[in-house]
Amino acid sequence: MTKTITTIHHHYTFGKAGFETSQQTRMTLAKLNNFNYLHLITSPQPQDYKSKFKDIGFDYGNIQSLDEYLFQTNATKIDKFFYKYFDKHGREIGSATYAETASKIPMWIYRFNNESYTEEDLIIKYLTTTTNPNSHILFRDDSRIQMPKLVRFTNTFNYKYFEYIHHNVLSDGYFPTLSKKINYLVASEAMALDLQKLGFKSIFLPPMCIFENSLISKRIKSVKKYIWSAHLGDYKNFKLALQIMKDLEDTEITLDVYGGTKTDFESICESINCYPKNVTYKGLVNTVPYQNYDGYLSTSNHEMFSNACVEAMSYGLKCIVSNLKHPYQFYSKMTCHEVEIAHNKDEYINLLLENSKKEFISNYQLEFLKRYSYENWAPLFKELIN
Repeated sequence: MTKTITTIHHHYTFGKAGFETSQQTRMTLAKLNNFNYLHLITSPQPQDYKSKFKDIGFDYGNIQSLDEYLFQTNATKIDKFFYKYFDKHGREIGSATYAETASKIPMWIYRFNNESYTEEDLIIKYLTTTTNPNSHILFRDDSRIQMPKLVRFTNTFNYKYFEYIHHNVLSDGYFPTLSKKINYLVASEAMALDLQKLGFKSIFLPPMCIFENSLISKRIKSVKKYIWSAHLGDYKNFKLALQIMKDLEDTEITLDVYGGTKTDFESICESINCYPKNVTYKGLVNTVPYQNYDGYLSTSNHEMFSNACVEAMSYGLKCIVSNLKHPYQFYSKMTCHEVEIAHNKDEYINLLLENSKKEFISNYQLEFLKRYSYENWAPLFKELIN
């Protein structure tokens, strides 16, 4: 019986930044091992959701929104936290509201035929009617959203079930939500070992892999064109990036921003009254054009793996990043400091100026990235499943 790798996730936003890359990597690992792939979405989805997911790279296996499974139709957005469902005659048949459950956990709550279903309830309903514990291997992203009923269900019916830890649970307040009864996949090698030492069932699985034959080494005469590839949430610390670039306005150093929304971008600029003329907002794109740039800039206060930095390194870019133990100190050490670290604004400015005056060729970066290659991880993933 062919195994089916089954991802469970809510997907509040679309765009090639965040969980999507991790899930596409899992999809590719499934494909390379001739497993089936099923992508289950637990948040309300519009009529064209499948084409949207295919546009951002979900091109193998099947995609299913659980609200479509329940209502046999798609969601109509009323506002950010409320959707309605209508039958083919235009009659209202149900709704979805983002709210706290009885257990005080925020998630979507669906109402249909005088019954209510949380995301967790709907996952269990779908699994009960549509999947087979002997063939479907379950991966649920974002361990911070607790689903104890789902865990009990998977144990009772002997599903192989994993939860993925994408965040630093040892420091972000979510450590008490972990359970020693759950198999965890962790986006950080060091943290997977730390959790093991604390008695948790945790192993490292890279949230992003690359093909070795796609690695690019290029000679950059001077590093001047930088790329920002991330959302603009608080922990990415985009304000610092703006302040750095403001001090470099009279140089040839530039920064193009991919990720977040134009509203987010303008709001952050306005909040600190900082509008550097050498920073350009490019928007959300399906494929980030790293090949058009010399360097990658990150000022983040929190990361675990940094998919974007790994992508940038795979294109031969110079990476200048913040002083985070997870993962940037590790990346810097393993690349013999081709990845360079800055501790404050002045150090960022000095590094950007220094690299604008010298040549960069990535050597150690490319060898390091083979650590996360599909060639390396496809057989390891097969071992995990079997």
